[in-house]
Amino acid sequence: MYGWACNLPIDELWKPRAIQLSALSDFIHNSERDGVFVVGESDLFIFDDQETTYFQLCHERDMHFVTADQRRLESVIESWKRSGLTLHLAKYEEVQHPNREWAEV
Repeated sequence: MYGWACNLPIDELWKPRAIQLSALSDFIHNSERDGVFVVGESDLFIFDDQETTYFQLCHERDMHFVTADQRRLESVIESWKRSGLTLHLAKYEEVQHPNREWAEV
């Protein structure tokens, strides 16, 4: 789903688009090539079919991961740590608050 600062008419933003996982990389690449999405400057949301998990490629040059599935969260944390990424966690309810507390993992 295209979000903030994507180069599309407003009525085409914030609408889910069905994309096969195998086509995701091409979708992102084509969106960049076509000037619709710019990594680190606009938002792109990637949801699972059940809408229980999503990634947000954020305009603030970071990536968000949100899930209610504890095992999936642990799996992503371990994968990102193995990749050498610095992780900061906050409870979902706190993410929207300006004075939220992030814990580095």
